[in-house]
Amino acid sequence: MPPHRHAYRPVVMGTRGAVTSAHPLASMAGIRMLLAGGNAVDAAVAVASTLNVVEPFMSSCGGIGLMLISRGGERRVLDFIGRSPRAADPTRCTDDELAGGPKACATPGNLGGWLAAHERFGRLPRATVFGPAIDLAEHGAPMTWKNVEFFEKARETLARSDEAQRLYLGNGGPRPGKVVTYKELASTFRRVAEGGAEVFYKGPIAQAIARAVREAGGWLAEEDLAAFTPEWREPAVIRYREHEVCSMPPPFSAFQMLETLNVLEGFDVRAWGHNSVDYLHHLIETIKLASADRLAYAYGADVPIKGLLSKAYATSRRADQGAPVEGVRDEPARADRRQARGGERRRAA
Repeated sequence: MPPHRHAYRPVVMGTRGAVTSAHPLASMAGIRMLLAGGNAVDAAVAVASTLNVVEPFMSSCGGIGLMLISRGGERRVLDFIGRSPRAADPTRCTDDELAGGPKACATPGNLGGWLAAHERFGRLPRATVFGPAIDLAEHGAPMTWKNVEFFEKARETLARSDEAQRLYLGNGGPRPGKVVTYKELASTFRRVAEGGAEVFYKGPIAQAIARAVREAGGWLAEEDLAAFTPEWREPAVIRYREHEVCSMPPPFSAFQMLETLNVLEGFDVRAWGHNSVDYLHHLIETIKLASADRLAYAYGADVPIKGLLSKAYATSRRADQGAPVEGVRDEPARADRRQARGGERRRAA
């Protein structure tokens, strides 16, 4: 689709692939991998690690994540959501402490996930895919207006850590165009590029991470880091007309989107026209129903995913459209009916 008439930058087009992210330097890192003969996984790792430098408030090797990889006919999900520390105890903290801070800290999963994906599917050397992030962290990247906005809004949070204040608020404070470096991060990435995941999850780096969290009042221990292992899983899959659509399986709640498509499949969406009254009405009602199922099923121990994504269940939910809905929760009678259907699906399984 062409840009609107007020656009001042043309659409970038290509014929062999695309890379997108929230920051142009990160997108460029991915493009460099493709130009060097790498594949989508090489590009994804380069983008993720570079975002750690140019958008540290959104992306970090100490964060957690998921990846859906499609290669030929193979579809795999990589789950690198780090678990809660073994010592974590929700009875020994407040709701505010669980919402953010050292006691809300999970085991870092991102770096392990990036490396696991690269080891299985990557084509380029680790030093190459981490190269853009290392270079920017070592020699500097200019702060954007959005960088400054996020850091300024996070002053209270950053004040919890002297190190965070030094990195993100020090040396005159954040300002657009200021070139910032993260020498320690460059060193970490360089060592990981040389030695792999073990360098991060065992030894001095792991010790420093665990010590910093403990000193701040959290529960993360070296044993939690050493025990972390990304998990390869099968995706949740549906057919929407002639398309195969894949997403994350439980315990993640992405089935809501797949269920939405299943219900919409029974309508002639194209005939309504994009953003017409009928189109928007049915789309909104369908999203409400799928959201209600997410709330009813996603956070239990046994998610009846086969039943939720079956075409028969989509037909029954299609008949519920227009029923009274409070937010994304059905009225109690319909919630009871959903629970009954859940029992039937469990028995059928």
